[in-house]
Amino acid sequence: VLGPSKDRAGRKFPLSVFTRLPVRAIARSFASAPRAASAFFAAADALLDGAATLSREEAVEKLAGLPTPSAQDFDSEGDALRSQLAGRSFAAFSESLFAGQPGAEAALNRAVSTLAQVRMAPGERVNVLDCPVNEEQDVLAWLALTQSMLSWSQDVPSLFWTTRSEPGRLLIALGAPPPALPLWLADKKKKSERLVMLASSTPNGSAFAPSEPPAADEDASATPHGPSLLDKLDGFAASA
Repeated sequence: VLGPSKDRAGRKFPLSVFTRLPVRAIARSFASAPRAASAFFAAADALLDGAATLSREEAVEKLAGLPTPSAQDFDSEGDALRSQLAGRSFAAFSESLFAGQPGAEAALNRAVSTLAQVRMAPGERVNVLDCPVNEEQDVLAWLALTQSMLSWSQDVPSLFWTTRSEPGRLLIALGAPPPALPLWLADKKKKSERLVMLASSTPNGSAFAPSEPPAADEDASATPHGPSLLDKLDGFAASA
């Protein structure tokens, strides 16, 4: 968790709180990170908010008391993640982030295309998916798609997200994160050929021409407002 800070001379710098997890143990369940590590994120965020008032000894004590997630937490949240996505309509996801389904389908197509290239040629080039998010469910959706497409067993992408912009942003580095990634996250005006922009660049549409969406599974479950978000994500992943 990153937060702003400054030293006694007034110089500003980021302050971070982190923990370690065995990569191989969570490689197949990293999409659960927002839920599995929610207690850690909340406690770390609260610690950073009050860091300026803490002595070194108090900070060390609070750090030692943080609720760190385990690999089991990631695994146990996997089924809950799919249930949550199954309970949300694709229409709701589309309207929230893209003002309509054509924009959402175009963004998902571009994400799938980028992920398929990484899956076929891992390590050749580290691109970063720049995904719009408004709430935790949006983060879970992009991560679920990424996890399904990559099927990595010994590595995980690097994940950075913030809800302090509007819309919020989730940056998924498909490999070791480029050094400039924190700057890209802090300033959405920063551009790079490595950034794969998925947000719409127009008020009511997508920056990308939508292609034909994958056919829906006739047996797939649906919400009262059409296909579920989970069904759509599974369909896009299967079409690659």
